[in-house]
Amino acid sequence: MLGFIFTILGGYTVYRLWDDSLTLAIITIVLTIYQASTLFNMNRNVETRWEIILNLVASLAILGIFITSFFI
Repeated sequence: MLGFIFTILGGYTVYRLWDDSLTLAIITIVLTIYQASTLFNMNRNVETRWEIILNLVASLAILGIFITSFFI
């Protein structure tokens, strides 16, 4: 459920950043695509420790860029 929320948050962040900072928007697109692609494995509970760490880093990066988008 949390991965789905961060995927939606990433999409909204891309929408907010598209006119202001194209570089951050592209980085957010890559992170959001990764987050969305791992939703299937998250539901099946077949993730390894490495995938869990990458999901955490991607989620924190999306959250950080989302917060940054309010100041740009």
